[in-house]
Amino acid sequence: AGTEINGELAMRYERVCGNKGSSYDFYQANERFQKLDSTKLQGNNEISDLLTEFSAKNNKRPYDRGKIPPNIITEVGYDDCDYVAVEQTAYFWPRNFGAWYRPLELHVPCRDPIDHLMSMCNFFNHPFQCIDGKIWKNSMKNPVERCLDFSTRFSIKDMSNSNINLKCFNSPSKFSKYLDYMGERLQKKEIFNKYIHRDTNKPRDKENECIWKNKKYRE
Repeated sequence: AGTEINGELAMRYERVCGNKGSSYDFYQANERFQKLDSTKLQGNNEISDLLTEFSAKNNKRPYDRGKIPPNIITEVGYDDCDYVAVEQTAYFWPRNFGAWYRPLELHVPCRDPIDHLMSMCNFFNHPFQCIDGKIWKNSMKNPVERCLDFSTRFSIKDMSNSNINLKCFNSPSKFSKYLDYMGERLQKKEIFNKYIHRDTNKPRDKENECIWKNKKYRE
């Protein structure tokens, strides 16, 4: 949902800044993604993109204008941003906005913790195996810990700051309502287009997730 929210807002509104896209160049980035989709159907998925070329030449993870390297976002700065969406550790927020010239309303996606855990396990391809009321996985590592590689992104201690106000929003069930909420607070662009969806997680088969079949599994 985070990628989708960042992209939708960057396409429709001004001064949105994020590692999955920013307002100032998102229209053209979205056009390139649309062309990429069409060329895939023809068996040719090559597309010219400076950041993608940079990634390939320097053996970096794949980047593009819809997946911007953290050092480039930091270099650009957040001085002209009304909305910031980044995938960083919790301390990023007080470090950059703890003494900001205006208060920061920090939006935290809130969802059922078990459902969230299963979504992350799906992302990391670490399915649970439930046997005799317990959860097992062929690994020495705790199966829950295996799915919590992003746990440093939220910390009440790190986010406690007089200039930061936390606000919880339902996710992902209230996705469209959140976009409407932000649409009342951000400046609309004069030129925009339909956002091209990009998958960041494979589809879940929730019916086959054993953790939902017995209440004891979730205790």
